[in-house]
Order: sequence, then structure tokens, then C-alpha cells
Amino acid sequence: MLLYDLFVRIESLPDGRFSCTNFSILDDDGSEHIPDAYYSVEDMPMWMQERLSVLRMCTYEPPTKDIENVGRRINKDVFWLHNRKGE
Repeated sequence: MLLYDLFVRIESLPDGRFSCTNFSILDDDGSEHIPDAYYSVEDMPMWMQERLSVLRMCTYEPPTKDIENVGRRINKDVFWLHNRKGE
């Protein structure tokens, strides 16, 4: 059993935008659409803003650690966020 239904890779780009790759394992049931990019953190859904805020406070020196119900900071500009359906 997987702990999370939604995995999103976020990359902070040099121009200030955020590239997003959605690795959802949910069926196409009308769940939240994650676009390929956001122009700012404020444009993201609140659950993504909150998790990204927590991860930005974490070190990106390897090895990085997974934070339960939040995600993982991979390096200076790349983050993995995870979420359960309905949260």
C-alpha cells in the first residue's frame, strides 16, 4: 500500500517560475489538475504552498530526508511534494 496518492516534482527556475511534473497514481476522477508551471508560489494550491514552505527551510546537502506528509528537498531548486487524496 502506498502512503500517498499524489507526487509532484517542483523545480524553481531561474526566471522565478516553478516547473511542475505530476506523478499522480489516482484514476481520472476529477482530482485536482496540476499545471506544468506556476508563475509564483502564490499561484499554487494551498497544500503545495504549505509543503514547499516547509521544504525550503530544509537543508539540501545530501543526504536529504523525507518529511512525512510533506515531501523531500532534493537540491537547491528541486522538491518532491506528496499528498493524500482529499487533503
